Amino acid sequence: MAIKDVEASLQQLAQALQAAVDTSLEVMAVDNGAREQVYQLWEQKLSEGWYYLKQKSQEKGINPLAGISYTRLRQAIPV
Repeated sequence: MAIKDVEASLQQLAQALQAAVDTSLEVMAVDNGAREQVYQLWEQKLSEGWYYLKQKSQEKGINPLAGISYTRLRQAIPV
């Protein structure tokens, strides 16, 4: 494994996240009744992701998000 593998995985994650956002917005725009289901799906999948991150971080003793500055993330988002 190399840094290029991490970059490729994160690129796939970004693409999948963008697709999920776009699809969610499209469904919610045309079907108000589906909004709650979309919210539940997002909550479920985000919870699963955070749980996996926490579990693996504890197993390995390394948190890949530990060095991330949430202030810099917020500043990087154009308003």
